[in-house]
Parts: sequence; C-alpha cells; structure tokens
Amino acid sequence: MTTLLGLKSFTPVIANYYVTVFIDNQVARKMMKSRGKRPWQKEIMREVWNFCELHDIRIQEFLWCRVTITLITPVWSSAPWWPILLQQRTKTMDLPPATQSFMPSQCENLPPEP
Repeated sequence: MTTLLGLKSFTPVIANYYVTVFIDNQVARKMMKSRGKRPWQKEIMREVWNFCELHDIRIQEFLWCRVTITLITPVWSSAPWWPILLQQRTKTMDLPPATQSFMPSQCENLPPEP
C-alpha cells in the first residue's frame, strides 16, 4: 500500500513517465515483482496497476535499496537540528510545491498543525 500511496502523492510529477520504485523491504519487493501470491497481495497489485494505467505511469522496475530512512521535509534552516540533519544526508532533491506533490489526508482525527 505504501507504493500505491507514494504513486498517488506524486502523480502530477510522474504521470506519463517510466518510474523505478525503490523499496527497503526485500519481501515487499519480491511480492511486487511477482504481482503477489496471496489474494490480498493480488488485490493490492491490481490497485497499483489500475492506478498506473489510469494515470499513464509505467513502472519500469521494483528495486531493493538499503535505506535506513527516507525523510521528506521542508527546508527548515532555523531549526536547531537542521545542521545535524544536513551532515547526515546522502542525497537531496527539490520537490514541487506540496499542493502538487501530496494528497490531502482523508483522516479526521489528526491533530491540528501548529
């Protein structure tokens, strides 16, 4: 489901392109590549492929990556922890504005933003 949510979040950016999905879980990657063996796995993959077909997103490959963390955060240079975070980074990229990159939450029980 994480793959589907990621695809949905980045649809404006990745529509009409080939994409490579990086997964940090080998079992999940194998399931994605084999399109699932169990009924619930097949249903998830059906959702992924139907979504991709609807938005003209072509998944080129599911690759395993040895990532410890993927962090998406706005530039927050005034935060005291920001320099520490920059020292730990290995790769950064600029994303389009959040309104184009992320979907609004469907949850009503989230705490209000500060």
